[in-house]
Amino acid sequence: MWRLDSQYRPLLFMLIFHFLVQSAMLFLPEKLIEPDDEIYKLSMEMFSQGRFSIPKVELRNYPINIHLMMTKSVDGRSVSKKPPGYGIWLAGLHLSGMERLSSLILGSFFITGLFFLLKESSDHHRLGREFSVACFLLITCPTFMVLSYMTYMSDLGSAVFISLGIILYYLARSRGLKTATLISGVLAGISVSFRYTNVFALPVIILWEAWMFFRERKSSLPGLFLFVVGFGLAVAPLMVYHQHFFGSFFATGYKLTQIIGVQQGVFSVDKILDNFWKVLPQILKGYPFLLLAPLGLFMSRKRDFLQSLLVIWTAVFLSSYLFFAGSLPQSFVFTGRKFFPFVLPLCVLAALGLQIFSWKQILSSMTVLLIINLSVVTEFAQTAIFANVWDFGTLSRNRTLYSKEKTRIFAENLEIIRKLEQGIQDLDGNGTIDNVEKKLIGIYMSAEMKRLRDL
Repeated sequence: MWRLDSQYRPLLFMLIFHFLVQSAMLFLPEKLIEPDDEIYKLSMEMFSQGRFSIPKVELRNYPINIHLMMTKSVDGRSVSKKPPGYGIWLAGLHLSGMERLSSLILGSFFITGLFFLLKESSDHHRLGREFSVACFLLITCPTFMVLSYMTYMSDLGSAVFISLGIILYYLARSRGLKTATLISGVLAGISVSFRYTNVFALPVIILWEAWMFFRERKSSLPGLFLFVVGFGLAVAPLMVYHQHFFGSFFATGYKLTQIIGVQQGVFSVDKILDNFWKVLPQILKGYPFLLLAPLGLFMSRKRDFLQSLLVIWTAVFLSSYLFFAGSLPQSFVFTGRKFFPFVLPLCVLAALGLQIFSWKQILSSMTVLLIINLSVVTEFAQTAIFANVWDFGTLSRNRTLYSKEKTRIFAENLEIIRKLEQGIQDLDGNGTIDNVEKKLIGIYMSAEMKRLRDL
């Protein structure tokens, strides 16, 4: 009779736990929270039909959010500003009616990758405990739970593929597996077609190799070369997509500063630290276990191979995002998803930090964290999923309008915005909006939403 190896039982149990949590998510009413949800859902439908762009005349049938998320291709048709990777992923699931299971599948990949990362660096006796804690922190993390609900957002898929690429490189390097090293580059490259900022996977690996050379005095240039080759092979189709629709291999639907936010000027540690203190409250709300990560640095001091990777992985993405003003919005959802590409090293460090305590103390700590996490997610659900006043997607970043007076004022302004949507096709006679008009509409909408928040 076949029996599961005892070291894999924690993986099975946590996959079952993940399945139960995701199954509960499926009972929540499906709602498109942000404009990004709308454009990815449209991309899914288009790609499943074999279409990557639509004619201008068809664009008239869509609301203003879609217009603002589309741009003109070189042939005059309308194409999504977003990279196509996640739309293609969803389209594949949509063909079999399984798109709502996307988070369940991606989360399972995430958990499996986390298991093998710790399996490589932990002994048999510590593996189950360390993995179970890290996985619990991940699954119950408010940002993870919210992104799992938001099926049509690319953040979860983006983080999963970049994490799998980095983890596989870590495993392949330690075991000298050339084919796996190449595949790790492919996975990291695929993640760039989900979010352009995942190109930061390259400096993560390069800096980690530089650090390991400093520590070991042993070069791994062949492995690094294979990673870069795999990365390039995966990015090549994306560049062909850019060439076809935007006229250049390096052109995108965004301007460079729109990919992350508005640049803060000359790169400096002072600016990064200043932005960090500004955004810290929302990061803690999205990742309450973050305070345990410094303790994890102490507990992982004898595992330099793993510790150095986790620190560099976190530092590269954190400093890169904090360099941009776009990482400083008002809500934990918007902030949290920007920092989601390095949620896995944070979970591992926090889990390792908890190992200094007894199992009973760990369970007590996780219970407290679970209560905090559920309160944060409940607040999100009340404001973004169940409140009727949140029909306009971009308002999910703002506070709930509790009073009747605020709701009345909101309704009046919402009606103005709806009229803008209805008359949008008349702005230039062919159903499209030029950049100036987009900016004017965006300025108006932002001003109105700011005024409502300040009431």
